[in-house]
Amino acid sequence: MKDKDIIKSAAKFISEKLAEEGIKVGSSHIHSAVSAYCGFNSKKALIDNGPSMDDENIILSIDPDLPKLSDIISKMKETPLKSCSVDYVGGLINTALTPKCECCGIKDEENQPIGDPETPYFEPNGWVCPNCAASKDEYATCRFCDPDVIYRADQVNERGECLEEHNGESVMDDEEEKGWNDYIEYWTKDQ
Repeated sequence: MKDKDIIKSAAKFISEKLAEEGIKVGSSHIHSAVSAYCGFNSKKALIDNGPSMDDENIILSIDPDLPKLSDIISKMKETPLKSCSVDYVGGLINTALTPKCECCGIKDEENQPIGDPETPYFEPNGWVCPNCAASKDEYATCRFCDPDVIYRADQVNERGECLEEHNGESVMDDEEEKGWNDYIEYWTKDQ
């Protein structure tokens, strides 16, 4: 299977979205904008020093650089990108670099990785949009993790704990239970 250039795919997506609005932008300008958003002065610099171009999760490796994007667009020769707000172009790029929802196939910048991105060596278990995550029985959240972290339902136990890191945290051992019972008794003894 041939490696996929995520930046090239993102540029195609952006070009198509802009064309839907009647805005025609050259491929080289789009590639420059994507590279700038990723913090690089050119696609060559991004290829040489940035994340892998075939990493479908590239969005997790990027710290968006809107000032650089603004600077690069301002230095371009005549381009319709100059008439677009930097926030709008940045949002398009973010959406283009974010993987599609595995359920509905929608590509949206609000799609979330499945699993906890804060864990060391995180590798997403797929991507899902907020709508599908909320409406499908296949997904769940952990009562102890950030509420925006989505897991597959089989990765969360019946107590609402992710199996990866918080399994058993809501269950008290005998000593903890006795301590809480004593605490409750102390505060409610005169009532």
